[in-house]
Amino acid sequence: MDALPVDSPDNLSDTTVNRLKQRIRAEIAAGKMKPGVRMKLAEIAQRFNVSHMPVREALGQLSAEGLIILHPNKGASVRPVDRQFIDDIYDVRGALEGLLARRCAEKATPVQAAALRALAEAYAEAAARGDLPAMVQANRQFHRQITLFAENAHALRLLDHGWELIFGFRLRHGPTATRLKQIMQEHASLVAAIDAHDGAAAEEIARQHSVHAREDVLKLLPD
Repeated sequence: MDALPVDSPDNLSDTTVNRLKQRIRAEIAAGKMKPGVRMKLAEIAQRFNVSHMPVREALGQLSAEGLIILHPNKGASVRPVDRQFIDDIYDVRGALEGLLARRCAEKATPVQAAALRALAEAYAEAAARGDLPAMVQANRQFHRQITLFAENAHALRLLDHGWELIFGFRLRHGPTATRLKQIMQEHASLVAAIDAHDGAAAEEIARQHSVHAREDVLKLLPD
Protein backbone atom coordinates (compact mmCIF):
# COMPACT_ATOMS: atom_id res chain seq x y z
CA MET A 1 0.00 0.00 0.00
CA ASP A 2 1.58 3.31 -1.09
CA ALA A 3 1.70 5.96 1.62
CA LEU A 4 -0.24 9.18 1.29
CA PRO A 5 1.50 12.51 1.99
CA VAL A 6 2.52 12.86 5.63
CA ASP A 7 0.07 14.99 7.58
CA SER A 8 0.03 16.53 11.04
CA PRO A 9 -2.82 17.57 13.35
CA ASP A 10 -1.76 21.20 12.93
CA ASN A 11 -1.52 21.12 9.17
CA LEU A 12 -4.20 18.85 7.72
CA SER A 13 -4.57 19.72 4.04
CA ASP A 14 -7.58 19.26 1.83
CA THR A 15 -5.23 17.48 -0.57
CA THR A 16 -4.49 14.74 1.95
CA VAL A 17 -8.17 14.20 2.68
CA ASN A 18 -9.12 14.23 -1.00
CA ARG A 19 -6.38 11.78 -1.90
CA LEU A 20 -7.44 9.52 0.93
CA LYS A 21 -11.04 9.67 -0.27
CA GLN A 22 -9.95 8.69 -3.77
CA ARG A 23 -7.91 5.77 -2.42
CA ILE A 24 -10.86 4.55 -0.37
CA ARG A 25 -13.15 4.91 -3.41
CA ALA A 26 -10.69 2.90 -5.49
CA GLU A 27 -10.53 0.14 -2.87
CA ILE A 28 -14.34 -0.03 -2.73
CA ALA A 29 -14.55 -0.18 -6.53
CA ALA A 30 -11.88 -2.89 -6.65
CA GLY A 31 -13.73 -4.92 -4.04
CA LYS A 32 -10.86 -4.68 -1.55
CA MET A 33 -13.07 -2.89 0.96
CA LYS A 34 -16.22 -5.00 0.97
CA PRO A 35 -19.73 -3.89 1.97
CA GLY A 36 -20.70 -4.62 5.55
CA VAL A 37 -17.19 -5.39 6.81
CA ARG A 38 -16.51 -3.13 9.79
CA MET A 39 -13.11 -1.43 10.03
CA LYS A 40 -11.64 0.42 12.98
CA LEU A 41 -10.32 3.94 12.52
CA ALA A 42 -6.82 2.83 13.52
CA GLU A 43 -6.89 0.02 10.94
CA ILE A 44 -7.79 2.43 8.16
CA ALA A 45 -5.13 4.92 9.27
CA GLN A 46 -2.50 2.17 9.29
CA ARG A 47 -3.67 0.81 5.95
CA PHE A 48 -3.11 4.16 4.24
CA ASN A 49 -0.24 5.35 6.45
CA VAL A 50 -1.93 8.53 7.69
CA SER A 51 -2.99 9.87 11.07
CA HIS A 52 -6.51 9.53 12.44
CA MET A 53 -7.52 13.09 11.58
CA PRO A 54 -7.70 12.78 7.77
CA VAL A 55 -9.35 9.38 8.17
CA ARG A 56 -12.14 10.92 10.27
CA GLU A 57 -12.61 13.73 7.77
CA ALA A 58 -12.56 11.45 4.71
CA LEU A 59 -14.97 8.96 6.26
CA GLY A 60 -17.29 11.78 7.29
CA GLN A 61 -17.42 13.08 3.73
CA LEU A 62 -17.89 9.61 2.26
CA SER A 63 -20.65 8.97 4.80
CA ALA A 64 -22.42 12.13 3.64
CA GLU A 65 -22.20 10.76 0.09
CA GLY A 66 -23.73 7.45 1.18
CA LEU A 67 -20.71 5.24 0.51
CA ILE A 68 -19.69 4.69 4.12
CA ILE A 69 -21.67 3.98 7.29
CA LEU A 70 -20.16 5.36 10.49
CA HIS A 71 -20.53 3.38 13.72
CA PRO A 72 -19.91 5.59 16.78
CA ASN A 73 -16.83 4.36 18.64
CA LYS A 74 -16.81 1.24 16.46
CA GLY A 75 -15.28 2.43 13.19
CA ALA A 76 -16.96 2.35 9.80
CA SER A 77 -18.15 -0.02 7.11
CA VAL A 78 -18.86 0.20 3.39
CA ARG A 79 -22.55 0.63 2.66
CA PRO A 80 -24.21 -2.70 1.87
CA VAL A 81 -25.51 -3.24 -1.64
CA ASP A 82 -29.10 -4.17 -0.85
CA ARG A 83 -32.42 -3.99 -2.67
CA GLN A 84 -33.16 -0.47 -1.45
CA PHE A 85 -29.81 0.80 -2.72
CA ILE A 86 -30.25 -0.91 -6.09
CA ASP A 87 -33.79 0.42 -6.49
CA ASP A 88 -32.70 3.95 -5.61
CA ILE A 89 -29.66 3.92 -7.90
CA TYR A 90 -31.46 2.47 -10.90
CA ASP A 91 -34.51 4.71 -10.49
CA VAL A 92 -32.15 7.64 -10.99
CA ARG A 93 -30.04 5.98 -13.66
CA GLY A 94 -33.04 4.88 -15.70
CA ALA A 95 -34.53 8.36 -15.81
CA LEU A 96 -31.26 10.17 -16.45
CA GLU A 97 -29.68 7.77 -18.91
CA GLY A 98 -32.77 7.79 -21.10
CA LEU A 99 -32.70 11.58 -21.32
CA LEU A 100 -28.95 11.66 -21.84
CA ALA A 101 -29.11 9.08 -24.63
CA ARG A 102 -31.68 11.28 -26.38
CA ARG A 103 -29.48 14.36 -25.99
CA CYS A 104 -26.45 12.43 -27.17
CA ALA A 105 -28.32 11.26 -30.27
CA GLU A 106 -29.30 14.84 -31.04
CA LYS A 107 -25.72 16.11 -30.73
CA ALA A 108 -23.40 13.24 -31.59
CA THR A 109 -20.91 13.62 -34.42
CA PRO A 110 -19.81 10.66 -36.56
CA VAL A 111 -16.52 10.63 -34.64
CA GLN A 112 -18.36 10.43 -31.31
CA ALA A 113 -20.62 7.65 -32.56
CA ALA A 114 -17.53 5.75 -33.70
CA ALA A 115 -15.99 6.20 -30.24
CA LEU A 116 -19.10 4.71 -28.63
CA ARG A 117 -19.04 1.81 -31.07
CA ALA A 118 -15.41 1.15 -30.17
CA LEU A 119 -16.29 1.05 -26.46
CA ALA A 120 -19.19 -1.34 -27.14
CA GLU A 121 -16.79 -3.55 -29.08
CA ALA A 122 -14.25 -3.36 -26.25
CA TYR A 123 -16.93 -4.67 -23.90
CA ALA A 124 -17.76 -7.53 -26.28
CA GLU A 125 -14.08 -8.41 -26.69
CA ALA A 126 -13.56 -8.44 -22.92
CA ALA A 127 -16.62 -10.68 -22.56
CA ALA A 128 -15.22 -13.09 -25.14
CA ARG A 129 -11.99 -13.30 -23.10
CA GLY A 130 -13.93 -13.74 -19.87
CA ASP A 131 -12.17 -10.65 -18.52
CA LEU A 132 -14.69 -9.39 -15.96
CA PRO A 133 -12.69 -6.34 -14.73
CA ALA A 134 -12.22 -5.16 -18.33
CA MET A 135 -15.93 -5.70 -19.01
CA VAL A 136 -16.96 -3.65 -15.99
CA GLN A 137 -14.54 -0.86 -16.91
CA ALA A 138 -15.60 -0.79 -20.57
CA ASN A 139 -19.26 -0.71 -19.60
CA ARG A 140 -18.72 2.23 -17.27
CA GLN A 141 -16.71 4.10 -19.91
CA PHE A 142 -19.42 3.47 -22.50
CA HIS A 143 -22.19 4.95 -20.38
CA ARG A 144 -20.02 7.76 -19.06
CA GLN A 145 -19.05 8.75 -22.59
CA ILE A 146 -22.70 9.06 -23.59
CA THR A 147 -23.18 11.50 -20.71
CA LEU A 148 -20.09 13.46 -21.75
CA PHE A 149 -21.29 13.67 -25.34
CA ALA A 150 -24.69 14.84 -24.07
CA GLU A 151 -22.79 17.72 -22.42
CA ASN A 152 -24.51 17.58 -19.04
CA ALA A 153 -21.96 17.94 -16.24
CA HIS A 154 -24.61 17.94 -13.50
CA ALA A 155 -26.02 14.62 -14.69
CA LEU A 156 -22.51 13.20 -14.77
CA ARG A 157 -22.04 14.04 -11.10
CA LEU A 158 -25.36 12.41 -10.22
CA LEU A 159 -24.56 9.25 -12.18
CA ASP A 160 -21.11 9.02 -10.61
CA HIS A 161 -22.75 8.88 -7.17
CA GLY A 162 -22.45 5.36 -5.78
CA TRP A 163 -20.77 3.90 -8.87
CA GLU A 164 -17.98 2.42 -6.72
CA LEU A 165 -20.47 0.13 -4.99
CA ILE A 166 -21.96 -1.05 -8.28
CA PHE A 167 -18.48 -1.48 -9.78
CA GLY A 168 -17.34 -3.56 -6.81
CA PHE A 169 -20.53 -5.62 -6.88
CA ARG A 170 -20.10 -6.36 -10.57
CA LEU A 171 -16.52 -7.49 -10.01
CA ARG A 172 -17.88 -10.06 -7.57
CA HIS A 173 -20.99 -10.94 -9.57
CA GLY A 174 -20.77 -10.71 -13.35
CA PRO A 175 -23.88 -10.70 -15.53
CA THR A 176 -25.67 -13.95 -16.25
CA ALA A 177 -25.06 -15.51 -19.67
CA THR A 178 -28.50 -14.43 -20.85
CA ARG A 179 -27.95 -10.89 -19.63
CA LEU A 180 -24.48 -10.73 -21.19
CA LYS A 181 -25.89 -11.42 -24.65
CA GLN A 182 -28.64 -8.88 -24.02
CA ILE A 183 -26.14 -6.21 -22.92
CA MET A 184 -24.15 -6.51 -26.14
CA GLN A 185 -27.32 -6.34 -28.24
CA GLU A 186 -28.53 -3.28 -26.34
CA HIS A 187 -25.18 -1.53 -26.64
CA ALA A 188 -25.16 -2.10 -30.40
CA SER A 189 -28.76 -0.89 -30.76
CA LEU A 190 -28.05 2.19 -28.67
CA VAL A 191 -25.01 3.12 -30.73
CA ALA A 192 -27.00 2.64 -33.94
CA ALA A 193 -29.79 4.92 -32.67
CA ILE A 194 -27.28 7.59 -31.61
CA ASP A 195 -25.46 7.36 -34.95
CA ALA A 196 -28.80 7.78 -36.75
CA HIS A 197 -29.71 10.78 -34.54
CA ASP A 198 -32.86 8.95 -33.47
CA GLY A 199 -33.37 10.49 -30.04
CA ALA A 200 -36.64 8.73 -29.26
CA ALA A 201 -35.20 5.29 -30.00
CA ALA A 202 -32.00 6.04 -28.07
CA GLU A 203 -34.00 7.15 -25.03
CA GLU A 204 -36.19 4.03 -25.04
CA ILE A 205 -33.24 1.67 -25.51
CA ALA A 206 -31.32 3.33 -22.67
CA ARG A 207 -34.32 3.15 -20.34
CA GLN A 208 -34.89 -0.53 -21.07
CA HIS A 209 -31.17 -1.18 -20.69
CA SER A 210 -31.34 0.25 -17.17
CA VAL A 211 -34.46 -1.76 -16.33
CA HIS A 212 -32.79 -4.99 -17.44
CA ALA A 213 -29.60 -4.12 -15.52
CA ARG A 214 -31.62 -3.60 -12.34
CA GLU A 215 -33.42 -6.92 -12.80
CA ASP A 216 -30.13 -8.76 -13.30
CA VAL A 217 -28.48 -7.21 -10.24
CA LEU A 218 -31.49 -7.97 -8.04
CA LYS A 219 -31.32 -11.63 -9.07
CA LEU A 220 -27.71 -11.75 -7.88
CA LEU A 221 -28.31 -10.23 -4.46
CA PRO A 222 -27.93 -12.69 -1.58
CA ASP A 223 -31.16 -13.63 0.18
